[in-house]
Amino acid sequence: MQNTTQGSLFDTLQPATTAPELPEVAWPDELGKDALLYVYDDILYVSTDGHGFASQPIAAISAEAWEAFENVQAAAYDLKQLYHTLHNHGIDVKFALGHDIAQGAFLLDPLRRDRSLSGL
Repeated sequence: MQNTTQGSLFDTLQPATTAPELPEVAWPDELGKDALLYVYDDILYVSTDGHGFASQPIAAISAEAWEAFENVQAAAYDLKQLYHTLHNHGIDVKFALGHDIAQGAFLLDPLRRDRSLSGL
């Protein structure tokens, strides 16, 4: 590779960093207006403040909680898959506003191969 006065083009690549681990907290009594949601193995992970997360099996979440989720601006890694998983459990919820992290990652860099949650 040819070096330029600014250095090699490969000098700009940064090593991958790991995300900080968040502590698990109690399930929130009330939801704010924003929430980060992730479903894995039929367990819903929720972070309302970005400093910790709560988890609960989807089947154990009350109908009142799902009604509260409808007023939330949700950010999820794969929002479509989240809707499908909830529908498979008999839960039809429509978030006030939904942001899909996977779709956003594609729009920012469509040539990137690894758009997994850990790769972002």
